[in-house]
Amino acid sequence: MKKAWPYMLAASLAFAAASCKKDVADRSEAAESPAAEGLVKDANVAGMFYPADADELAATVDELLENAEGALPADDVLAIITPHAGYEYSGAVAATAFRQLEGRRPATVVLLGPSHYCASPGIAAGTYDGYETPLGVVRVDVELVAAVAEGCADVTYSDVPYAREHCLEVQFPFVQTLFPEARVAPFIFCQHAAAAAARFGKALAEAVTAKGSDVVVVATCDLSHYHPYDEAVKLDRAFIKAFERFDEAAIFVGQEAGEFEIDAPGVVAATFWYGEALGATEAVALEYKNSGDVTGDLSGGVVGYVAAAVVE
Repeated sequence: MKKAWPYMLAASLAFAAASCKKDVADRSEAAESPAAEGLVKDANVAGMFYPADADELAATVDELLENAEGALPADDVLAIITPHAGYEYSGAVAATAFRQLEGRRPATVVLLGPSHYCASPGIAAGTYDGYETPLGVVRVDVELVAAVAEGCADVTYSDVPYAREHCLEVQFPFVQTLFPEARVAPFIFCQHAAAAAARFGKALAEAVTAKGSDVVVVATCDLSHYHPYDEAVKLDRAFIKAFERFDEAAIFVGQEAGEFEIDAPGVVAATFWYGEALGATEAVALEYKNSGDVTGDLSGGVVGYVAAAVVE
C-alpha cells in the first residue's frame, strides 16, 4: 500500500471539485436514471486505501475492530462520524466509530460523504444496485434512496461523483463485516450549503421513519489537511468542541471563520438535522488522532481524523 496515496487524493480536494467536466456526465438518460437496475460499481481504491486481497482485508478489518473500544450503548447511536483515509492512517479511528454499533442488525446503512472531485450535483445518489469490494457486493436499498430523493430536491441521480471517489468505499468493508445482511444507501455531497443540508437531513429522517426498520447512518468527514502538527491539533480540537455543541450553525460558522477546517460540513450538518428529527440529544467525540500520531512523522503537514457519534 503506497503511503503517499491517501494524501495525494486528499490534496486534490481544493481544486478537483471544480473539475467535474460536463463531458464525463454526457451519457444516456438511462444511466442517469434510478430505473437502471443490476449495475454493480467496482472498487476504486482496493489495493491503495485498503487491501485488495479478500483474506487480508477481512483480517485487517477484524483486527481493527478487535482493538477498538465501544463506549456507547449501541441502541442509542443514530449516526457515527468516521474518517476516510487509507486504513493504515485512519483505520483505527474508523474502527472506534464502527465499534459503537456492535450488536446492531440494521436493515440499511445510510452512508454520507463529501466529493473530492465534483462540484455538482448538490447531493448525488448513484444509480448502482450494488458496490463491490474484495469482500463481495454490498447491495443498495434502492427504495430508501428513492424516498430520500423524492423528499429532497437537492438529491440528483448521477454516477459521476462515484467514478473516482473513495470516501464511502472505504466504509463498505466495515459495513460488510459488522452487518453482512444490511443494504446501503449512499449519498455523496458535492456541495455543502446549509439549507440543503437541513432539507436532506429532514428528508432522510422522514424516509427512515416511514421505512420502519432499523437504520444507522455512517457520515464520513476528515479534519484539517497538511498543517504543522501543533496547528493541526488546535484546528481539530476546535472542530471537536463545535461538534459537541450539537449545533448545525456552529459547523458552518466555525468553518467560514477559519476556526477549523473539515472536508464535509454539509455532511455533518445533515447528520445533525437527521439526528434531531429522530430525537437525538447529543453529539459525542470518541477518539481523535492525526496522521502524525499514527506514523510518528511530525516533520511535515498532517491530516486529522475523528471518530464521533450522534446519540439519543
